[in-house]
Formats: sequence, C-alpha cells, structure tokens
Amino acid sequence: MKRAVITSARRIIAAADGSKLGRTTHAYVGPSTLVDTLVTDTTASTDETTALESNGTTVKIV
Repeated sequence: MKRAVITSARRIIAAADGSKLGRTTHAYVGPSTLVDTLVTDTTASTDETTALESNGTTVKIV
C-alpha cells in the first residue's frame, strides 16, 4: 500500500526523529532518494542530513 501511495504522489514528505536516520529496519519501503523533504529534530546527525541534502532531499530541522 505504501509503495502505491509513493508512486502516485507528486512529492514525499517524511518526518523522523534524529535517532532514526542512518538506520535500516525490517520495514523498508524504499531508498531515501524517494523523499523530497525530511522533517527531523536537532538530534539528527550532521553527516546524515548532509548526505540526504547532497542527494536532493530538503532537510528541515525543527
């Protein structure tokens, strides 16, 4: 179901706390390059947010 929503969406906005970045779990939906905008908190690793931005993802830290 999630993949169907992703393929039909004009843009993908994801929200995740900083501890989730850089981790892979059993609930894989797709690569991070699918995400247009990521909203996260100040605990997010600078290395992870920089890597996402270099792949075209806009990162908003709140």
